[in-house]
Amino acid sequence: MKKAILIIIVCLLVAMFATCPGEEAHKNAFYTEISSSDDGDLNSLFALIVGNNAKAWEAALRLGGYGFQVKNYYLVSAGYLNSANGSDCHTIGVMGHVWVLTDDGFVMH
Repeated sequence: MKKAILIIIVCLLVAMFATCPGEEAHKNAFYTEISSSDDGDLNSLFALIVGNNAKAWEAALRLGGYGFQVKNYYLVSAGYLNSANGSDCHTIGVMGHVWVLTDDGFVMH
């Protein structure tokens, strides 16, 4: 029984490692969320950093500008956006999915 549980845990860890989302998945999820959001609070948060220009956001995120960084922790990855207030986590990726943190909670992409 212990051996079966150990095998299941090892298989789960291998699957998490193999399917950990990369930087491009985080950037796509983050950009999709901010460009499709009708939430004034979410848009005003990003407007403080870049302004309300969606094209500027797309260019900045695609080129790695404005300090958007993805840190890979092998089983889980997280996307951070640097601003004047420091670095804030805005995306979390695990098992091939990326969740974007909004004021209402996490949105899966």
